[in-house]
Amino acid sequence: MATILVIEDHDDVRAVLCEAVKSAGHEADCVRSVTEAKHVMAMRRHDLVISDMVLPDGDGRDLVRFALARGQRAMLMTGYTEIAGEPPVAMGCIGVLHLRKPFSLDRLLDTIDAQLSG
Repeated sequence: MATILVIEDHDDVRAVLCEAVKSAGHEADCVRSVTEAKHVMAMRRHDLVISDMVLPDGDGRDLVRFALARGQRAMLMTGYTEIAGEPPVAMGCIGVLHLRKPFSLDRLLDTIDAQLSG
């Protein structure tokens, strides 16, 4: 079992993602903003941080860089195709997986498994 932090500002999407993570046997902390994520990250280390790119109070890339600097695995998700199509170097997140929305829950869970085992 892994501990996973999910940052997603849309309540319905966040609920579905968190339930999928939990149903796969992982422990999930689920928040809606950069501020909430940094608060949770200061209190607990996660095996994987999954952040939406565009959040109401900041940029998910900042959270990913913060997680990577702490030695945590991280990945981004976005529905903005003009962002999702950019190479990670251009987005300032070299080596970080970018999951383009919409995606299936099976794809999410497969990607989580790959990130945790890699």
